[in-house]
Amino acid sequence: MSLRISICQELACNGNSLAELYTSSNPNLEILNVSANSIYDLDLSANIALKDLKLNFNPIVNLDISNNVNLEAFSATYCYNLENVDFSNNNLLEQLSLWYSNQSEIDVSNMPNLVFLYLRSLNLTSLDVSNNLNLYNLYVTNNNISELDVSFNSNLAYLSLDGLYVSTVDVSSNPNLEWLDLSGFLLESVNAKNGNNTIFTYFNIDNASSLGSICVDDVTYANANFTKPYY
Repeated sequence: MSLRISICQELACNGNSLAELYTSSNPNLEILNVSANSIYDLDLSANIALKDLKLNFNPIVNLDISNNVNLEAFSATYCYNLENVDFSNNNLLEQLSLWYSNQSEIDVSNMPNLVFLYLRSLNLTSLDVSNNLNLYNLYVTNNNISELDVSFNSNLAYLSLDGLYVSTVDVSSNPNLEWLDLSGFLLESVNAKNGNNTIFTYFNIDNASSLGSICVDDVTYANANFTKPYY
């Protein structure tokens, strides 16, 4: 099945059996949800006004969003065949979700408005978020990353680092952190002494058999309120 669309600002055609979608005659399109279809290829070069794109659960292989300079939200989850997506022209992104694709590198340094970043089960070996000062939610799980510096992200409230190769996690420069979820067999030390441990609503460390130390503001408070590490 194929679909040709024109003259609309928002299109939700998720959950169909679409193999093809043509949006080139719709330059005013701002919101596009094509999740859960059978789309292998999607040409968005004419959709300059596009702000929100959801591609979840599609067998798409290549995607060019270099012309979509107004993108604010991007989601491609469970797109197992998707190769590296280049975000270098997408400076206005506020939300970015990539799960289960072949992304081996990603540069988010050009995204000063980025608030939500979720990178799950990719092939990443590094990630630099030092320029993302507005970052509020950061979820990085099941990647080959061995080091991640969040010392510049003082607005960070939710941090999940699971299944990485990091040995040290330091959130002492993140006083607004409310949620911390960590795991990893190479994790050796956690510094959570940020001067504001009492605002934590969730503090969990598990599957960390190499863990040797956790630094907190108050040991008594931590023992009473934080989840004990599970090995």
